[in-house]
Amino acid sequence: MFQNVEAALEAAATGLGIGADHVNEVLDSLSIDMTKVSLKGLSGQALTDAISTVISKATDDMAAAVFPELDSFRKVGEGYAQTVIRLATEYGQLDVALASIGKQFGAVGVQSLAARQNLIEMVGGIDKFVEQTSSFAENYLTEAERLAPVQKYVTEQMAGMGLATVTTKDQFKALVQGLDLSTAAGAKQYASLMAVADAFAAVTDAADDLAEKRGDLEGQIYDLTHTATEVTARQRQVELAAMDASLRPLQERIYALTDEKAASALAAEAIKKAQEQAAAYRAAELHAYSDFGNALSDVIKKAREAAKELRDYSTTLLVGEDSPLSDKERMSLARAQFDAAKGSELKDASAAYLAALKEIGATGLDYAKGFAAVQSRLLAAAAAEDRRADGAQDWLKWLASSRSMGGVDGSHASGLDSVPFDGYRAELHRNEKVLTSAEASDYRGGAKAIEKNNALIERLISAVETGNRAGQTVADTLRRVTRDGNTLITESP
Repeated sequence: MFQNVEAALEAAATGLGIGADHVNEVLDSLSIDMTKVSLKGLSGQALTDAISTVISKATDDMAAAVFPELDSFRKVGEGYAQTVIRLATEYGQLDVALASIGKQFGAVGVQSLAARQNLIEMVGGIDKFVEQTSSFAENYLTEAERLAPVQKYVTEQMAGMGLATVTTKDQFKALVQGLDLSTAAGAKQYASLMAVADAFAAVTDAADDLAEKRGDLEGQIYDLTHTATEVTARQRQVELAAMDASLRPLQERIYALTDEKAASALAAEAIKKAQEQAAAYRAAELHAYSDFGNALSDVIKKAREAAKELRDYSTTLLVGEDSPLSDKERMSLARAQFDAAKGSELKDASAAYLAALKEIGATGLDYAKGFAAVQSRLLAAAAAEDRRADGAQDWLKWLASSRSMGGVDGSHASGLDSVPFDGYRAELHRNEKVLTSAEASDYRGGAKAIEKNNALIERLISAVETGNRAGQTVADTLRRVTRDGNTLITESP
């Protein structure tokens, strides 16, 4: 029984800064006078009270012997041992409360008891002191400042038990669950661990929370300094690490399927964008070609029109009534202009030439020759214009087909009058025939038709010149045609 009292006094002495050795020295030399108490006739509560009185007196004597200087701190009705325990407890509570806000009382040991008790009484008791100090810590200190003394306490306690390497809750749990409580050592360590368990949990939870916050910040920095692919890979590593090992293969398969789907979507989007860009480039190219072509066509048209106007005016002056040239010179000039005329100029040149023939009073034969020449040139020019239109039509077909056909310049099921350039790639069709350049020239027939027409006219003129009756009749008829070519002159009977 007195061993428990001795242990309590040792704990109080340690808390007050005196040391357990002092308790042992005093008690070893102490002789306790056990008053004889008659227990005869006592029972129940009376017996218990009688025994308690004897024990309390012995305990108080032991406390007074060890701490004689604490008698002045006794309260009314308080035993000496109770005073010692109270002072030691409040001493420790005061230090712990002050440490929680980063302060120390300053003075230590028994000599500081008076000042400590004065502070406690001014606040309204140790409970009030602890409550107010805790409120101050909660409202004015940071989480790290509140945790610092707890961390220090836990570190010291774990090191004192030789368990400094235990730093996680899983390790702490495994340690407690592995103790053999049937042994004295196991029971003692269990009690020590339970005393620090709450503080250890608070410290480790705070450390884990801090590590998580730090990890989040590091993650944000990583995300801002790495590619999207690297960020995704890191995030997946974190997710897999936090996942049960049995679920990781399934999650990895999900990642693979997600990547495949994303890759397909990216490829489709890239193809779509490429097609849109190609279409836009093609449209812009065609638009640019069209604008440039239109501009060139406009320049050409205006230039041609201006040149034609000038030439027409020049012709009018030279072959008109105001010309200083003789009739023969005017006729020769009209014929030269007629021979040199091309395209749309031929019509006006032909009219001017025939008009000149009439104005100079050309004979019927000369007029017939001139008229035949005009007819020949007009037919030849018409054939040439047809060929040019056919060639332009082929080019239009090629331009239209080239937009949709790869590797082929054109498809000409309806024929192609002229190949537009060397290396031209055409799509041929069954039963079609390809001519050489010389054959094509002969085939085009425009020149041959003109030659045949000219030969026919020459034969007509030759017949007129030889004086055969049919030719003379034609010549006479031509002579009777008026200059405008619209009236036939008849002779009166």
